[in-house]
Amino acid sequence: MYTVTNLTADGKKEKRNSTRQFIAAAAIPADVAGAALVAAKLPAVQAGAQGSAVPAVTAGTASSLPASWDYEADVVVIGYGGAGVCAAIAAHDAGSSVLVLEKAPTPDGGNTGVSGGHCWICLPLTDFITYVKMMCWDTVTDDELITATCKAITDLPNWIQSLGGKMVFAHYSSGVPKTLPVDFVSPDFTLPQFSIQKPDGTAGAGVDFFAFLSSCAASRGIPVMYSTPAKELIQNPYTKEILGVRATDNTGKDIYIKAAKGVVLASGGYQNNPEMRTNFLSEAPHSAFMTFSGTPYNTGDGIVMAQLVGAKLWHMNKKEVNEFASKAASQEIGNGIVLNPAYGMRKATTLPAIIVNRYGQRFMNEYFFSGHNDGTKPWTYFDEEFSVTDSRDFCDYPNIPFYMIFDATMMKAGPLVSASNYAGRHKLYVWSQDNSVELAKGWIISANTIKELGGKITCKDYFGRVVGMDVTGLNTTISNYNNYCAAGKDPDFSRNPKTLKPITTAPFYAIELCECLTNTDGGPVHNKYSQTIDANGKPIPRLYSPGELGSIWGFLYSGAGNLPEALAMGRVAGQQAAKLLRWI
Repeated sequence: MYTVTNLTADGKKEKRNSTRQFIAAAAIPADVAGAALVAAKLPAVQAGAQGSAVPAVTAGTASSLPASWDYEADVVVIGYGGAGVCAAIAAHDAGSSVLVLEKAPTPDGGNTGVSGGHCWICLPLTDFITYVKMMCWDTVTDDELITATCKAITDLPNWIQSLGGKMVFAHYSSGVPKTLPVDFVSPDFTLPQFSIQKPDGTAGAGVDFFAFLSSCAASRGIPVMYSTPAKELIQNPYTKEILGVRATDNTGKDIYIKAAKGVVLASGGYQNNPEMRTNFLSEAPHSAFMTFSGTPYNTGDGIVMAQLVGAKLWHMNKKEVNEFASKAASQEIGNGIVLNPAYGMRKATTLPAIIVNRYGQRFMNEYFFSGHNDGTKPWTYFDEEFSVTDSRDFCDYPNIPFYMIFDATMMKAGPLVSASNYAGRHKLYVWSQDNSVELAKGWIISANTIKELGGKITCKDYFGRVVGMDVTGLNTTISNYNNYCAAGKDPDFSRNPKTLKPITTAPFYAIELCECLTNTDGGPVHNKYSQTIDANGKPIPRLYSPGELGSIWGFLYSGAGNLPEALAMGRVAGQQAAKLLRWI
């Protein structure tokens, strides 16, 4: 027999017996040595409001309960990124035993490990709350969630310092962000930015932030099982409580982990799931022309697991884009090989370069700052107007595929790609310093004249047809652009005159680009306690989902974006899970 213990609305214990037999958990293997996983005498901490009466039975597919458990911990954390590591530390420090399951074979830190590592706070707190509400643009109507998130982010520096971390406050900027009307915030509005301090005293990136947090988890003896992807949440079919997790170990064998208090689902988004990208992103067919720059282990596993236990989803169409990548290189390597000019094309367009579609036409101001934001992009424009008198007499994405056209000046300026994303940091591919290797591979096309270059560009459009560049159109575009450079004014797209550099030095080059996702934000809805919400708007007992998985950012990316939200709400999830009474 096993006993499920919960708190009723008045805080009293309520026990229910099950006729299911359970066998004691197996011994812990050497690869998770140091784990205090079977926590028999942990201090009982009274649950708060989130631990009140168990919700009524809701829709969802309940898992079959295992005959025995292979491992046990009070709190099981799925995913070892920013949210997961903070949840693990917080739960441990609240007196609970913790076990972390991580899909990746090494402690990469998920997307936290490839982030810039900067966290913003808006002060005062009332302005922060206003700012976040506006940035969500009515995609989040839970004011208590927004308030709790803002408070948790505001307290992040204090918590990090309590763990022994040193912070670098990059600057305090005053003035209202362009996303807000001036009269929406107080005159005292400021935007402190902080990062973890590296040993040399400088501000660290996301990889440094995660390294610090991971060292905190290791010093606490929190075990992490790598190459152990979670596959299914184990749910009581009657109470809908989450009792544990089915995962596969590094040999592919199913293992069952009991979570005596709760499960924190912190497995990130679905950026490396082509089916989900096609079905959920706002310009679905365009997803075939995308790549991603973050961890390849974010394949939406947590979304599926949450759905199977009845979770309500939100923000599934939210992606963040701030980079272009070489399409050919990214497809071959399997991860975004990002152009050196991060945040759009700002760095590239200080050199002689433009972007054109297959008709040889410019279609955007190349010198732009994406700011991670999603929404309508020039390259994703879909033309549904057609006419029998028009040469384009069918629906189409006229700006896909698209190319950067540049000359020898840019080719000689250094490598075209950045090493700052996942592919670069993990050396999935090391781009040559003079771009010659990639030229030989055919990832870059070269010619002595613009007309010859246009004749060499061939590609497949959305319909799979092999199409060529409009040579005449390209030649005209380059000629017009060079004239704009001479005049110091771009009448077509109002590009910054300082960036108007003529494309005149042979040989000339072309590289096909594609949109490169930073991450996705969709997933299960959560409340102010980080509890996962079901289709009826009720918390799923003993399940939490912080971080990028179901992020609050459903429309725009804020300066107080994914990283601080993940760290702050991961901490909240760990604290709240640790407060629950053990179900057995």
